[in-house]
Amino acid sequence: MNICSTTIQLFAQAADVATAAVPVAAAAAAATTAALPWWREGWAVWAMTLLIIVVPTALSWLLSKRLRAVDMWGRLATVLVALTAGVVVTWLGWPPRLGIDLKGGVILVYEVDASRQAAGQIDDCLGRFEQLLADQDGRHGNVSTTADNRIAVQLDTPDPVARESFLKSVDQLDFGDARVRLANRRSTAEALNLEFDVTGRSATVDMDKLVAAVSRRVNPGGQKEVTVRRYGLEQLEVIVPEVDQSEVDLIKRVVSSAGVLEFRITANPEDPRHKQAIELASRSAGTTVSEGGRQIGRWVQLDTTKINPAEDGGLVTRTTPDGRVEVLVVLDRFDVTGGYLTRSSSSYDNNMQPCVNFSFNSSGAALFGTLTGQNLPDPSNRLTSRLGILLDDTLLSAPTIRSAISGDGQITGSFKQADVDFLVGVLNAGSLPAALVSEPISEQKISPQLGADTIRSGARAMLLATIVVLAFMLAYYRFSGLVADLAVLLNILLVVALMVSLKAAFTLAGLAGLVLSVGMAVDANVLIYERMREETERGAAVRMAIRNGFQRAFSTIVDSNLTTLITAVVLFAMGTDQLKGFAVTLILGLVLNLFTAVFCARVAFDLAERNRVLTKLSMTKLFGLTNFEFVRWVRPAIIGSLAFIMLGMAGVAQRGQRLFDIDFTGGTSVQVAFKPDQAIDIATVRQAVSVLPDAAVSAI
Repeated sequence: MNICSTTIQLFAQAADVATAAVPVAAAAAAATTAALPWWREGWAVWAMTLLIIVVPTALSWLLSKRLRAVDMWGRLATVLVALTAGVVVTWLGWPPRLGIDLKGGVILVYEVDASRQAAGQIDDCLGRFEQLLADQDGRHGNVSTTADNRIAVQLDTPDPVARESFLKSVDQLDFGDARVRLANRRSTAEALNLEFDVTGRSATVDMDKLVAAVSRRVNPGGQKEVTVRRYGLEQLEVIVPEVDQSEVDLIKRVVSSAGVLEFRITANPEDPRHKQAIELASRSAGTTVSEGGRQIGRWVQLDTTKINPAEDGGLVTRTTPDGRVEVLVVLDRFDVTGGYLTRSSSSYDNNMQPCVNFSFNSSGAALFGTLTGQNLPDPSNRLTSRLGILLDDTLLSAPTIRSAISGDGQITGSFKQADVDFLVGVLNAGSLPAALVSEPISEQKISPQLGADTIRSGARAMLLATIVVLAFMLAYYRFSGLVADLAVLLNILLVVALMVSLKAAFTLAGLAGLVLSVGMAVDANVLIYERMREETERGAAVRMAIRNGFQRAFSTIVDSNLTTLITAVVLFAMGTDQLKGFAVTLILGLVLNLFTAVFCARVAFDLAERNRVLTKLSMTKLFGLTNFEFVRWVRPAIIGSLAFIMLGMAGVAQRGQRLFDIDFTGGTSVQVAFKPDQAIDIATVRQAVSVLPDAAVSAI
């Protein structure tokens, strides 16, 4: 029953993989004209599963009777069922899924942006200091930030009692999650000057929620083969296969945007309700405007590509030292954000320009209706209010409010269709639990052409290595080598079948893991055969030598495979996507090695011995004496080992940082594939890059 259910699962998964290999457009067209392939129907899956089990089992019964080994038909049936299932699953699931290093694409690594949290804390502290200065009984002063992100506070009073009272008030201030420490104090006859360091308590980021949110953005429909996963403590990795540069730029923009949508009323110089906020904002060095400990306004960045401040006189703006234009918005108690949205979609406004339509849930509709209803045009003085639409503290649009809006709304402006698509994707995915840095800390691009070249090179290397190993085993161990070769080929077939059924991607490192598993499989056979040789030299019969060889080598095989298996599991749990491919193929190869090298090979030997095909264990012996007195050389070996260790440590100390590659030191690594008719030698390339600092050319 277990064999039947496992075979059904592998067959069904292989069918899914084969269907997934069809291009989306072709699949969509086929869906309208034809039904599913017959072998994906439920009855076909059951029928072929039964055939995979019944036909090899029946064949094994006939063969066991013919070979006079009826007691072995169960073991023979297991081998034939595994062989048949491997062939069918591989055939249906071909071609297998390829990793990004073989099919091309981009790998982006992003880090949580701690500076945005720190900047917000500094602004909050600025507002608290400004409010404290305003409460100092008419005494004047100012608050600002320094170049090294300190808060500078100046209290204009010569009274030492007032200064000490001010310092005590600072100690009693509640700065929330920020740590504020007095870093410098200078006193003059007229003023007290203080500088404070502000550090934030690192908030724990829910990386699982962050990964899920980014996945919804880059792969909203779930049809793409996009991988988003945790990478380190506060980093995540985005792997997107087969993309061009424009798609990469869009993905970067989508990922780095926090996606926080807000609806705020922009400050109007003509509106008496905003005069206090405008006056306080003109004296504020930070981005927040506070009155009585309550925030009443905020400076936000203005997207000058959408709104021209020179042509729009209805906004209160300022220019920062770095040249950015900021606009003042007033805060309200409604706090209407994108969290109330139910959906957004792209559309066109009355001028046939791209825009974004959005809808609120019932709570958001009520709040938005009240917000817009309280800011309708005043017929008595023709005073109007503008609704600021903010995304990540950037004003995108500020339309004039003409009537109360509740359930649905529209974001208009000088948008291109790409801008609208970006907004719709971000709004539908929701805001991120934590902001990411605007640029990836690591970016790796692999062209499809380079991937195709890698496949050819890797396939040639794998084929050559496998042929050399198989040829050596056949020449050295003869009949036993032939059995080992067949076991290795079965191992490769079953590994590929399981990779296809598990929908695991083949990477270049995965191919290396497959070659390594071939070597491990041969190693198991070598251990068995050398044990069999020892038994034969002691005078044991062929049957006894086979039995003792397999039994006595089994524990050694398990121990060697287990230690390697532990390493492979750790690589899979903690490694990158490429290392995962290596680990998967290695794990599968090691586990299946116990089946092919021990179980299947034993079946072949028993059948050959019973039918007199194998009457003598004939093997090549290159080394006559294999007993060496290693123990007598302990002291010289220890001295030599210590000398080599000290030499290695000296070499490490001498090389220093040059010992580490770009993975540890950071930097840029470029791999270029030249066309055959434009190939150049490595010396020319090295001479061309010699003008660059710390540049090196490894190979062409």
